[in-house]
Amino acid sequence: MNAKPEEILSITQVRVGRPTNQLAEMIRFYCEGMGLELLMNFPEDQAGYAGAVLGVPGSNYHLEFCVHEDGFTSSQISPPTDDHLFVLYLPGKAHYDTVVGRLQNLGHQPVRAKNSHWDLDGVTFKDPDGWRVVLMRQSNI
Repeated sequence: MNAKPEEILSITQVRVGRPTNQLAEMIRFYCEGMGLELLMNFPEDQAGYAGAVLGVPGSNYHLEFCVHEDGFTSSQISPPTDDHLFVLYLPGKAHYDTVVGRLQNLGHQPVRAKNSHWDLDGVTFKDPDGWRVVLMRQSNI
């Protein structure tokens, strides 16, 4: 069912947050490899958390990675399944090839997607924490 325009939720920013024990490696993967911008680092707060916010240049789509002074267990960091994906639709083959090349130059190699749909027009990488990132050559919506 389609919502009426006045019923559509207005959102000004989207941020997905995740814990990590490898903040520097995550920043390297997503900034140097994927091309996101480091928007801000935040220092340890009174609850023991510190981290970084990364974003798609010129947009309000952000990833936040946080560390804790006590660290996180592997079950708090690892993806529950290989079907938990972060899917990015890139604006064409040249951009796609650039991002794939940068990730490979950083030592990351593609992995086979659990759902072969993602291998048709894209490629899957694992970030330093093992979460799968799918790069698609074109939008499908």
